[in-house]
Amino acid sequence: IPLYIQNDSSGTNIYSVCRSNGTATTGLHIGTMSEGSPAADEGVSLDFSMPYTTGVGTTVHTCSIRALRDDATADNYGGYMSFLTRAHGGAAAEAMRIDSGGGL
Repeated sequence: IPLYIQNDSSGTNIYSVCRSNGTATTGLHIGTMSEGSPAADEGVSLDFSMPYTTGVGTTVHTCSIRALRDDATADNYGGYMSFLTRAHGGAAAEAMRIDSGGGL
């Protein structure tokens, strides 16, 4: 049974799908569906947060894994993965990138 999580608050449909063939999970898909023109560096992000002090709801974004488009060319599905980390007191910043050719 597929599981769909949809968020329309920004005008973009964001969804997660977990498909099962009845005996095993076949994959997790995180994607974005947009009706607009493609744009460079658009895509999806998996963000990680953790508590930074005691108390309920006191979490802070610490790291991300992003899958983004290479460019805005229509019908070009090349993309790269970007890994962001965050030092204490700083903002999240790209620590590593794997480009569409597989290079670091």
